[in-house]
Amino acid sequence: MSWEMGVGHYLFWNALNRQEKGMPILGKGAKAFLLATMVLLVVLFILIEKDVQRSRREKEQLFLPDPGTMALPTTLPRVPSVYYKVEPGDTLPKIARKVYGESGLWKRIWKANWEILPSPRHLQVGMRLVIPLRDSSVLFE
Repeated sequence: MSWEMGVGHYLFWNALNRQEKGMPILGKGAKAFLLATMVLLVVLFILIEKDVQRSRREKEQLFLPDPGTMALPTTLPRVPSVYYKVEPGDTLPKIARKVYGESGLWKRIWKANWEILPSPRHLQVGMRLVIPLRDSSVLFE
């Protein structure tokens, strides 16, 4: 048998020769080695799964604080504001010009209404927008 045949051919011919002689294809040492390898793989998979579960629990704990230790405010801070009903042809810069006298402050209105206005292009006639007062800039800038 030449070395050029490769390991797969060697194992095949070795098994064929053993079978022709009436011997078991795998010897006792090979069977023990395969069994030990399989047991080791099972143990490794179990350890990896436990590690994955532990890291998932740790990530959940990072994002979900214990409700018993959380101190929630009894009242939310009140932001001084007025309301504006959107009219046909309105854009956020036009509304900012009407309310503040300066169209560049339209982002302040948009940030105050992010829940109903995910994009400035979603402005619709009849919407009721919160217009923060000019002196509440600390909260919206």
